[in-house]
Amino acid sequence: MKNLLFTLATLLVFSIHAQLSVHGEITQTIETLDEGVGIGASSQYLFNISSVFHCGANGGFIYDFFNGKDVTSFSIPMMLTARYYFRGEHYLGGIYGEVNGGCAFYFKQENNNREHINTYRFLPKSNFGLGYRFTQGYDINLHFNLNRVKQRTIPTLGVKFGYTF
Repeated sequence: MKNLLFTLATLLVFSIHAQLSVHGEITQTIETLDEGVGIGASSQYLFNISSVFHCGANGGFIYDFFNGKDVTSFSIPMMLTARYYFRGEHYLGGIYGEVNGGCAFYFKQENNNREHINTYRFLPKSNFGLGYRFTQGYDINLHFNLNRVKQRTIPTLGVKFGYTF
């Protein structure tokens, strides 16, 4: 019973100092611009370690649009997050750096005249970026993604627009 009460108290303390934010995201592959654009949404839950340092997790969904190709592709990234405010702090807004690392479930279906080729896999995923959080809770973040696919690393640029509750 003591362990249960301790666990509940710990979760209560962490949830009081945590922030949930929701983002819309647009990504573009740098290496080959004909690959298309990714559009997605994500949520992020940050724990308040100090006024300028936060840790947490995020997860989301990104759908890829390919230019002129009959391909369906999406990914579901799940990553751990570390955020540090260089100027300002979380509740007052300011400039921050953010690092994310984890994995993504990846699905791709390629259609040609004769067959459908489906690919499912878990892939390592990481990104880092700079952002600005406004006092009202709005957030904008420019990040550089590194996606590992078939023994290659594919770099993408992304922009996230969000709101923190």
